[in-house]
Amino acid sequence: MIERPEKKVLTVSALTQSIKFLVEANFSFVWVEGEISNLREISSGTMYFTLKDETAQIKTVLFRINRRYLRFQPEDGMYVVCQGRVSVYEARGEYQLIIDHMEPRGVGALQQAFLQLKQRLEKEGLFAAERKKKPPLLPDRIAVISSITGAALYDFLRTACARFANVNILVYPTRVQGEGAAKEMAEAIFGLNRLKGIDVIVLARGGGSFEDLWAFNEEVLARAISTSKIPVVSAVGHEIDFTISDFVADIRAATPTAAAELVVPKKDDLSYQIGMLQLRLTRAAGREHALFKERLAHFITRLARVRGRIQDGRLKVDTFCLEMRHNLLSQIQSLHRLLYSYLLRLGERHPREQIRTARFRVDTLRRELEVKTGQHLAQQDARFRELAARLEGANPLAILGRGYSITELWPDGKILRDTKDVAINSQVRVGLSKGKLFCRVEKVME
Repeated sequence: MIERPEKKVLTVSALTQSIKFLVEANFSFVWVEGEISNLREISSGTMYFTLKDETAQIKTVLFRINRRYLRFQPEDGMYVVCQGRVSVYEARGEYQLIIDHMEPRGVGALQQAFLQLKQRLEKEGLFAAERKKKPPLLPDRIAVISSITGAALYDFLRTACARFANVNILVYPTRVQGEGAAKEMAEAIFGLNRLKGIDVIVLARGGGSFEDLWAFNEEVLARAISTSKIPVVSAVGHEIDFTISDFVADIRAATPTAAAELVVPKKDDLSYQIGMLQLRLTRAAGREHALFKERLAHFITRLARVRGRIQDGRLKVDTFCLEMRHNLLSQIQSLHRLLYSYLLRLGERHPREQIRTARFRVDTLRRELEVKTGQHLAQQDARFRELAARLEGANPLAILGRGYSITELWPDGKILRDTKDVAINSQVRVGLSKGKLFCRVEKVME
């Protein structure tokens, strides 16, 4: 008789676990490409979608912990390349792909994120020309946000000081590359907007790869630039580099050196312009004067025979000359006042004046501190003396020092207040200010 093999029956859970073990053991690390469809996101941040091609599809999971490393936003219809592991969801008996990394096919993740953010911010109007602010002709105070060790900062400072030696520049050091750099620069913009007297903000960084400049493509920095009440100049990279910050900023400079040339005017050029204005004014006044003289000669020629009319004409000419001279002097004085105000502003920014002002403030604060410290010590000394006197008055030893004593029944230690509490031949201890007496009672008197 032929023996049949024993029939082995598996539960659904056991079969599913066996399949899961085989799948995960053989497909623990795979690269898969396909098109995203049926994308949905739950409240925890996890994304579920289907990855498909022309003939097949697989359910896919992207957990929140892995999603935060993506540089772009997945969308339906996007063709992507995914790296992950194949697993089995036992509750429904379905196999699925759990993604560890994902990037767009054909376009890098950073480039895709750049294009998505650029398109979204442009729709919101952050690149519109009408919202751009124009910096002043001669900024009183310039703030530079840059790395303190980078060459970009020193290129800007060198160019700015060469163009206008008295320019007042505030350096706000931040990181300009790496994780968290964009947030630091955004906080710097917010902080500078809370200060008074800042006329323009410059974001400065040298050139680099697309990845090195990525901090200037992050949304947090773009939002900070768009909300700044102070004009922002973006001077990032070289002439060929464009970032989101360049589009949002009020002015885009090709390099940090070009930013200094845009923001800081040449002192010699300003002086030359003032001189040319004064020269043009003088020439215009000379032409007006010559014109009036010509008219006067014409009037004299025509009215030579009429003395009265000639005198009237001369009076008008004199009046015109006085008004012209008065106008000329007024305009010259206005230019002198303008030039004097520029000279005063240049003098106020001299380091010697700033050091003298700072020293005066330090001396004033030191004198105030000495006076307040002396008053406080005097008050504390008086308070200490008062408390010491009160403590001395309540000291029991001080009372004994005035001739009083404390009598106790020995050895019970009971303090005697009445003669009824003691008997003849009882022993007592008398406490004095200095020392104690042990006595025997020989007589008791009421």
